[in-house]
Amino acid sequence: MGLRPHKVPPLNYPPFFHQRGPVGCLLIHGFTGCPAEMELLGQYLAERNMTVSGIRLAGHGTHPDEMAKTGWRDWAESAEKGYEDLKSKCEEVFVAGLSMGGALTLYLAARHELPAAASFAGAAIVSDWRLKLLPLARKFIRFVPKGEDNDLYDKEAIKHIVCYEYVPLDCVISLVEFTSVVREGLPSVKCPIIIMHGLQDKTLPQASSQYIYEHVGSAEKELLWLEKSGHGIPVDHMKDLAFERTYALFRRHSRLQSTLPEK
Repeated sequence: MGLRPHKVPPLNYPPFFHQRGPVGCLLIHGFTGCPAEMELLGQYLAERNMTVSGIRLAGHGTHPDEMAKTGWRDWAESAEKGYEDLKSKCEEVFVAGLSMGGALTLYLAARHELPAAASFAGAAIVSDWRLKLLPLARKFIRFVPKGEDNDLYDKEAIKHIVCYEYVPLDCVISLVEFTSVVREGLPSVKCPIIIMHGLQDKTLPQASSQYIYEHVGSAEKELLWLEKSGHGIPVDHMKDLAFERTYALFRRHSRLQSTLPEK
């Protein structure tokens, strides 16, 4: 029973890869999204001689029915594989991600010695009263439609967002489970990190990024609040500042700094 998105065409949105210099960056998109939301950042870093891999997580960028077959372990496996693949091509690899991609960034940072990382609206805390209804609702409904509203400050930025119109409820439950895994791993994150959150974000609470900042084990950490940004930081109004600060952190901590331009 429940809503079935049979009439929704598949997205068929592929990952992207920019081969440049010996310094790499793995970019991880968010829940129900696809690499499109990370492409502008990918282009920005590639223009600065970084080799960039914008991966597509398992079950994403295709069809909601495909996502419904996956859970957080599959998404984490996609991130691990993306990291190892890029590491085989580059001498060092940085990681940045949005929302669930930010959570996966923290997951990788807790398990690998990254030179630095960036979390955009990382999903460490998911707060919604409807979550309490999920165990019962999932017995009757497999998918729920997304609302048409978005919290983007720049309404034109929506053209850079490609995501499912329907959300598998089992995947929501798995995402909530994953946030607990991420929170447990935060003390093991030791690399320099920048944590960003849009003050117009209506998808994840500001408490999520605040919690990340307070619990990561990194000696060098920064929490940057973006006044004119919603949840989609890499495409929204303050993306240029977000890109500049991310690149500055990566360049500062690169062993191969001479291969990267100052700006």
